[in-house]
Amino acid sequence: EAIKGNRFISPIRIGEDHLPYVRVAIPYWQAGKKAGVLLSQVNLRGIWNIVDKIHIGERGILFLIAGDGLVIAHPDRRLVFKNVNIKRYPALRSLVSRSEDSVEFQTRKGKRYLASYVPVETLIPMGIIVQIETSEVYHLVHRMKTLIILVFCFSILICTAVSFFLAQRLVRPVKSLQRWSKKIALGDFDYHLPPKSSDEIGRLFITFKRMSERLKTARERERLAVLGEMTTSISHKLKNSIVSLKTFAQILPQRKQNEHFMER
Repeated sequence: EAIKGNRFISPIRIGEDHLPYVRVAIPYWQAGKKAGVLLSQVNLRGIWNIVDKIHIGERGILFLIAGDGLVIAHPDRRLVFKNVNIKRYPALRSLVSRSEDSVEFQTRKGKRYLASYVPVETLIPMGIIVQIETSEVYHLVHRMKTLIILVFCFSILICTAVSFFLAQRLVRPVKSLQRWSKKIALGDFDYHLPPKSSDEIGRLFITFKRMSERLKTARERERLAVLGEMTTSISHKLKNSIVSLKTFAQILPQRKQNEHFMER
């Protein structure tokens, strides 16, 4: 195959040291002409150890294939030693041909899997297939959905709590102004509240205080006016009474002999 100009990777074989090996042949060119073939024998033990340590979720796996679909490293060694080629399976064949990014397929045992393929850029075409049970994928989706719902509900609770706090903070000074207005309506103009802040509510407190002081001044003026009217009326009545007493006192010496007058 290499002499023909093709890159070649052989099936897995076990060497005398009981380790897995694969033979690789690559043609090389010089001055535009085929100059020879590079041959190598690669120990796959390290790659197998890496593949064995990679876990996707709880039951997901990762395995390595050659460019022609031959399984090179797989957690299930039987598939490697049987020289399984995934191109035999239509669902996985579409992955290697890059016609689809991911496929869902069912095994003979009835289990459904979701698989995805990523090519590896090397001198020998290879690729990685990630395979995971569909139920586990959907389980992760459901968990994410539940998590999103919980986060959404928690966000609503936080927004509600913050809104309630802000509403209480805004309503509290308004209620204070309401109590103040009731005090003013009852005539208690000496009742005052300090401004709670320097914003519009605080300026409203200052305006309310000025209005209370003006109302107090107006009430004092009204009280003085009423008092003046009362004083004038009382003084007028007292004057009339005093004039009557004066007149009576003046005629008393002249009519003291009149018993009827004195009795009255």
